[in-house]
Amino acid sequence: MKTGIIRFFALSLLIIGVTSCGNNLGTNYTQNDKELIPNIVQMEGEDGMLTFTDVCSDLQLIPLENNRQGMLSNVNKMRIDGDRLFVLDKSSEPRVLEFDLDGRFITHIGGMGASKSEFQFVDDIAVDPYTKRVLVLYYNKIKIYDYAGKFLKDVDLGETDVYNYNIESVKNGYVMSTRYQGYEYLVQLYDKDFNVIKRLVNVGGKQIKDISTFNPLSYDGENVCFYDFYESKYYIFNPEASDSVSCYSVKDDNLRTYEKLLNDVNNNQTSEYNGPLGCFYAKDKAYGLYIKDNSCLSYIFDFKDKTYDVYYNNGWFPTIRDYNDGYYYTILSAEDVMNIVKVYPGLSPQSYQQVFMNEIEKFKEPLKMESNYVLVRMKFKDK
Repeated sequence: MKTGIIRFFALSLLIIGVTSCGNNLGTNYTQNDKELIPNIVQMEGEDGMLTFTDVCSDLQLIPLENNRQGMLSNVNKMRIDGDRLFVLDKSSEPRVLEFDLDGRFITHIGGMGASKSEFQFVDDIAVDPYTKRVLVLYYNKIKIYDYAGKFLKDVDLGETDVYNYNIESVKNGYVMSTRYQGYEYLVQLYDKDFNVIKRLVNVGGKQIKDISTFNPLSYDGENVCFYDFYESKYYIFNPEASDSVSCYSVKDDNLRTYEKLLNDVNNNQTSEYNGPLGCFYAKDKAYGLYIKDNSCLSYIFDFKDKTYDVYYNNGWFPTIRDYNDGYYYTILSAEDVMNIVKVYPGLSPQSYQQVFMNEIEKFKEPLKMESNYVLVRMKFKDK
């Protein structure tokens, strides 16, 4: 995962001009800008690299029920509420599936089709723990279901004059984000009736047509983090007191920026840049991958301590997808898990491969290539 991933994202961008549009609703907020200089961390030990067991503990692997209805193939997002796991599977026919946290399949939420209770596509999903509802966002419309999969109502966001791609549920409403497609603002704060309360993150109508699959929004019950992939900036705010938005700009000698992308496309060039690839934010920290000089690293941005540490990895390191009740979660295909536990002679009891192997031995059924995905639950160690 080195040069290829960077070229993929560079080639997947089509710059189609710069325009100006938008609504001045809710622009009266203070944006506090700060710079983050990546700190390349040298770990102790022979190779000086980070391993899973250096930072994570209490690993638990939960195989998801292996039946036709609940089989996953391309997990794009997952959200947990209590003992319920909701998964967006963006296969050729996107689906929203519900499991319990023991891995048992519960039901589908909606489905592909043309009836009132079905959708034609899925841009994103949100799980509203306050009303126990699941929201399916597609084509700037929202289908709303209860946790049993019962369709409740439609919402059309077309009148807001922006196209929303991503959504998160917050205490008193919803946060949705657009992309660089000519909209002046990237983030909108909505109330529970889907009225726009405030527009945040002003980019002045810059326009990029992209196929990015990164989910830029995270909410940990207190703060929302929006990650601007094209400018390598983190915007963090409390949706209940959104008059102040903290902006953190990553600074690197070869950082990807909107202007560099625009220049490269105009000159028919394909270039490689440093910078974060997405993030997940919870409890004052953001986690994700960082591309530096053609290498794929991991980073941890501590919002409270204002540190930005980048680590070279030795082996697998989790891509965090959700946080719930003290645990961090991700989800892996059976093939991914089997690749992690390839047997090497002389494994130490603390090696990450051995830790995974110990968990797999607890499965009721042997793990095979044709098995369903595996839910990964873990904790992060204190520094």
